[in-house]
Amino acid sequence: GEPTTGLPATIDGGFTITVDQFGEATNALGVGTVSGQTGNLNITDGFLEVFDADTVTPPNTPSIGLGVVAGATGNLTMSGGTVFIDGGPTPDVLGAGDLLVGVAGTGSMTMTGGLLTAADEIFIGQEAGSTGTLTVEGGVLETSARNVLVGFGGNGTLNVEASGTVNVAGVLFSSFFGASTSTINQTGGTLNVTGDIVHGRQGAAVINHSGGALNGSRVMVI
Repeated sequence: GEPTTGLPATIDGGFTITVDQFGEATNALGVGTVSGQTGNLNITDGFLEVFDADTVTPPNTPSIGLGVVAGATGNLTMSGGTVFIDGGPTPDVLGAGDLLVGVAGTGSMTMTGGLLTAADEIFIGQEAGSTGTLTVEGGVLETSARNVLVGFGGNGTLNVEASGTVNVAGVLFSSFFGASTSTINQTGGTLNVTGDIVHGRQGAAVINHSGGALNGSRVMVI
């Protein structure tokens, strides 16, 4: 049946699910959760809310994860509509209120329109061995509380192009841990960072800027 705020949802087996209407909800969404399989999510219109209405029963981690396990692939394309990932009762817990592009497998997101808000953080290439690629060509992608982490423990790439906008409420980290790698490419659009831009915190990091606006309080190259 159709998921609700009390039920998680997964997309695997090469299937593509399209969100194009209002009133869609789940308490956790995994795209690509089985090794050797691919899941695809296409958002064109409407409203998708990821919200855990049950604040007692674990895991209480409302999130969208792409490429959740090693060997799995999760793809998200978004051309319109609105997505809100709520932080739940424990927003500082990893996975609560987060967009996770490449958790332990391969995750990819391409955004050309719409609005996606993660109440807490966005991870691109979360665990060791993962690969995450996030491309924002249009629309607005934002965190409302904390950070965007490109290459947390794995390999992460952030592309900001054309008319895309990325708003980071906290810090923009690249290559958070030593085994991680990160690439940030900006050829257009706007990248707004309320806090610091911490480039190459521990791992290998590359940033290529050839166009668009990059705004941050300060840049720290480590």
